Amino acid sequence: RVSILKVEGLIDPVMASFIDRSITEGEQARVVAVVIQLDSPGSVIDDAALVDLARHIHESTVPVAVWVGPSGSRALGGAAQLAGAAERIGIAPGARIGKTGDLVVPDELLSPAFLAAEDRLKDGTITGAEAYKLEITAAKDAPVIGEFLIDRPGFKTKEVKQGKRTVRQPLTTPVFSALPVQEQLFHTVASPAAAYLLFVIGLSLIIFEFFTAGVGVAGLVGAGSFVMSCYGLAILPVRPWALALLVLAMFGFAVDVQTGVPRVWSGIGFAALLVGSLALYD
Repeated sequence: RVSILKVEGLIDPVMASFIDRSITEGEQARVVAVVIQLDSPGSVIDDAALVDLARHIHESTVPVAVWVGPSGSRALGGAAQLAGAAERIGIAPGARIGKTGDLVVPDELLSPAFLAAEDRLKDGTITGAEAYKLEITAAKDAPVIGEFLIDRPGFKTKEVKQGKRTVRQPLTTPVFSALPVQEQLFHTVASPAAAYLLFVIGLSLIIFEFFTAGVGVAGLVGAGSFVMSCYGLAILPVRPWALALLVLAMFGFAVDVQTGVPRVWSGIGFAALLVGSLALYD
């Protein structure tokens, strides 16, 4: 079997734990390889955790490969550095890798070709064809994950006739896995857009509930949204002063909701909401 992990979104603690756990399970099951199907804009785990995960990828007892795909996918920042620690990289047409920033992962865990292209990858991105020229990938392109897998050592195939053509049919079984539902929920609320939206909606509904009789659905939904947003904001690189501006905005709106007439506090609240929203994430 080949274990294929679907990794989408930021590499947060939930996703990092899933990758680490899946590689361990692959080692125990003695699979042919663990392949990470990667589409990630970066990493929000701390440097030590990123290095530990890269080390597990590099030193795993079963080969760990990374396929950046399908078309339109990207591996940026810490996610690109994790790809550099893999035994093999494939990049689909239209996918890109790079913008690593300053390397956190030690040189000994990265492939020589990846290190040689460090200057090119630090602030920019490259396509699969460019990665092939730089010898980061072994094939010019890998349009689908099946073509990336088929040439892997240990991946068994047989030749069959299809009309006048002879094609290779896989005998090794690919097993796909993704985050369980409960972990997917936490992974989703740790995305920048979701965490911001849940925070603003949660506070807005709580304020709304203050000026209604009794505790209703709005208050419960608002409280739940606020709690989930706190988890996401605790993980993401948030500017504390921008978060304080969002709280100030809600306070300003609450003052004028109480008076029933939009006045100075509405203007203060709007300005604080605008600045806080644009500057929330580092």
